[in-house]
Amino acid sequence: MTGPSPVLSTEGSPPAREAFRARRSRRSLGEFTRALGVGITAGLLSLVVLIAALAIVVPFVTGSHTYTILTQSMEPAYPPGSLVVVRPVDPEELRIGDAITYQVAAGEQTVITHRVVAVARSTDGGLSFTTMGDNNAVADPAPVIPEQIRGRVWYALPWIGTISVLRQSPASALVLPLIGGAFIVWGIVLVVSWLIQRTRRSRADVPPGTSTAEPIH
Repeated sequence: MTGPSPVLSTEGSPPAREAFRARRSRRSLGEFTRALGVGITAGLLSLVVLIAALAIVVPFVTGSHTYTILTQSMEPAYPPGSLVVVRPVDPEELRIGDAITYQVAAGEQTVITHRVVAVARSTDGGLSFTTMGDNNAVADPAPVIPEQIRGRVWYALPWIGTISVLRQSPASALVLPLIGGAFIVWGIVLVVSWLIQRTRRSRADVPPGTSTAEPIH
């Protein structure tokens, strides 16, 4: 009876070994590029989810309101394009230094976000607030009464408010779909690249010039 035959191997020629090393190097580079792409995409998606939570979910859950800063009056704290999240507040809790959003007149939709620079109380106990933009040289001409106040600024997301402004412009019909399409295409490229690399990996694992023989019993 003949025993198991040993595994036979033959060493490939130097050019073949060099070609094999080159393929392995390209494969390693491809894997690194793919991993980098996946990391970037995951980071971008995480950032989008975080921004969506801060801009939509948190305000909805807490009953807050969101407004977009359109002017330079509150720079540098809230530059134009900032999305401010404004939380309802008891006027009695407002202090000098608080940034508040208030209606130009009680019941009107137009609002202003400025900082409280003075608090006054009348003889009958009524409150009023003097406000001023951080970037303005003078205070607002008319005092703000509690009925005008929409809330106190809770936090702000720089530049995110620009998206809200963009959605109201004619360019939104073209720009926003392009941005969404770019994300979709990038995701497809990553998936296709992963499939190609996976196919090539199985072919490049065995060096050229190496052969194996099954044991014979």
